[in-house]
Amino acid sequence: MSVIVDDRDFSIQYIQPWRTKGLGRSVEFQSTESQPGVTGEQAQFTFNGDVYGTFGPSVDDGSEDGTSMAFSVDGGDVVTFTVPPRTTSAIHHQLFFSSPVLSQGTHALLIESAQSGSDIFLDYLLYDAAQASTAGKTLFV
Repeated sequence: MSVIVDDRDFSIQYIQPWRTKGLGRSVEFQSTESQPGVTGEQAQFTFNGDVYGTFGPSVDDGSEDGTSMAFSVDGGDVVTFTVPPRTTSAIHHQLFFSSPVLSQGTHALLIESAQSGSDIFLDYLLYDAAQASTAGKTLFV
C-alpha cells in the first residue's frame, strides 16, 4: 500500500530547522514545502516498507553549477540529485530520489542539503508500506 508523507508530517525529523515560513503553493501536496538553508542541513525519515521516493519542486537561480540534495537509505550509498544548471522555472513534483527495492522492515532515509542557498524544496515522500504500518497515514490509491 503506497503512503504519502507530507514534508510537515511529524514523522520527518529535521535535524536542523528547515525554512517553511512563506513556502507552499496550491500546486504542492497539501500546499506545503520545506527548504534547507545551508549545506549539511539534514532531515531523517524512518519507515517500514520496501520502495521509496521523494519529491518536491526545484528551481535553480540560473547559475552554471546547479543546486543539489543528497539522499541515503540505512547509511548506504549517497545519491545526489542536482537540478540542471541554468534552470530558471520551477519543476513541480520532481522525483529527487528512488531507492532500489528494499527488504521488508524498518529503514531510515537521510536527506541532506548539498549546497547552501539552494532552491530545492522537499514536498512529500512516497513509500510502499507494510500493511501494519499504515494506521493514521495518508494513503495513495
